[in-house]
Amino acid sequence: MKETMTAILMYMQKHVSDEITIEEIAAHFGYSKYHFSREFKKFTGFSAADYLSSIKIEQAKQDFLKKQRSITDSSFDAGFSSLGTFSTMFAKKTGLSPREYKNQVESLYHLAKNYDDTMSTSYYAEKIQEEDTYQLSVTIHYPKNYQASITFVGLFNSAIPNHKPIVGTALRKKTQHTFTHIPKGKYYLLACSIEKN
Repeated sequence: MKETMTAILMYMQKHVSDEITIEEIAAHFGYSKYHFSREFKKFTGFSAADYLSSIKIEQAKQDFLKKQRSITDSSFDAGFSSLGTFSTMFAKKTGLSPREYKNQVESLYHLAKNYDDTMSTSYYAEKIQEEDTYQLSVTIHYPKNYQASITFVGLFNSAIPNHKPIVGTALRKKTQHTFTHIPKGKYYLLACSIEKN
């Protein structure tokens, strides 16, 4: 499965709106549901169902944030069968309701516009001891013609985070940052950007 994982992930993203099931995805690639689920978690670190629900939520978020569509329409277009199911799953993944999330992102965007263009700020989940820590330099590459308003970068304990980062930063008009005093451990580097309107 390792060799076809990229194809599997792309297939799941392509069909995310089709209300496709894990069993159907497994069958498409010639696996039983049990074997597929076990191997998927082995290679990615999270379950296929968790990944599928996460990309559905991400699609809905992009839809109601960037296209200014209603949360209800966005949830149905992302493959959720009901608004209630979407709201429950959304809150589980983000800690907020879809409406709260949308309001916070919009507030954050307006706040970010007032920051200095070279602003960057760092966040640490806990007080860091100086000894036995590490550093990591990160360079952000944006798609062509993409104009970032503010970009958040952080190190997380899981690939699909629903918690604050171990260390994090917010960047404006900067594409590089060096995290210092990183505690010893295994982390996932993730970035999220808000595009200029």
